[in-house]
Amino acid sequence: MEQRTTPHNDHKENSWLMTQDWENVLFLHWPVSKEELRKHVPDELELDLYDDSAWISLVLFTVGESRPRLMPPISPAGNFPEINVRTYVKHGKKPGIYFFTLDANSDFVVSITTLGDFLPYKKAEIDYIEENGRFAFSSRRTEENEAPDSFTIGFKPLLDKMKEKQDLDRFLTDRFTFWRKPKNTLYRMDITHPEWDLYPVEFQIQHNTMASFIDFPQDEKYPLVHYSPFMKTKYFPPIPVELGGEKLKD
Repeated sequence: MEQRTTPHNDHKENSWLMTQDWENVLFLHWPVSKEELRKHVPDELELDLYDDSAWISLVLFTVGESRPRLMPPISPAGNFPEINVRTYVKHGKKPGIYFFTLDANSDFVVSITTLGDFLPYKKAEIDYIEENGRFAFSSRRTEENEAPDSFTIGFKPLLDKMKEKQDLDRFLTDRFTFWRKPKNTLYRMDITHPEWDLYPVEFQIQHNTMASFIDFPQDEKYPLVHYSPFMKTKYFPPIPVELGGEKLKD
């Protein structure tokens, strides 16, 4: 299984587009029907399976300092809570992510990122509160003509017990590419960051209507949950998968 922390060879290290801090990152993962999931992923992308199962994840966090290259940090518009819904795909031999939705509590971010339908950001009312090492997160999508997806969870990360990562943990978290297909053109965007430090979590989901197009398994073993306190990332410019009629190498 190919996973790596360096950008694709089409990018130079000093060509990054933006840096962004992610704070209090919570991953929640469920195995789902690959046949059902296949209907919602572009044909050019292959589902990336683990033990013949497809996976869908909710990832919630606070975006801290956002800074475009050669510019000062974007503040306060560059600081906001977010929850995204994603799955795991491959293009050729390259593994990555396909985003279904990204809900954010920022009119500015939603308006900028949805230009040209490039990223599926949606406006939501989100509260993310920490008190004495415990977190409460709630999100409710507010856009008209969109599914009213919502999510509420309380959790406590166990920061004295860093997780020894297994293959599945790496499969679900160590991803450095995502794809998007606006206006019938498939684009790839690469990011870099160090490996995740992951911690176990005590949690209770109070409400979940995210990703209403798929059935989440009703099994007490799931979701698998990981927490990481902080990550600094670099984003590289999007590039079309086909350039001049030639398929981009993976």
